[in-house]
Amino acid sequence: MTCFIQHLYFAVVHTFRRNVEDKNLIFRQLPGNMYPEYHKVYQMMQDPTGYEGYKAYEQTNVAAIFPNHCAKLVGPGWEGPIHVSKSI
Repeated sequence: MTCFIQHLYFAVVHTFRRNVEDKNLIFRQLPGNMYPEYHKVYQMMQDPTGYEGYKAYEQTNVAAIFPNHCAKLVGPGWEGPIHVSKSI
């Protein structure tokens, strides 16, 4: 879904609770040849420089979504607001 949304020119903020190297992360367990979309998302999650229009926040939760198009993210040792247009 992330790649599809990027083709529509939406910037994607991807939050996930686990460390990207966690062996229990589902993306690590799926074979890339059977699930190429998930394999691509996992590659994007691992890249510290990021991809244009995609930002991964590992070990981060969405603490609140506000009506003014802001969301509060809470990660290890930090928290902060980001501007959002849609949340899924």
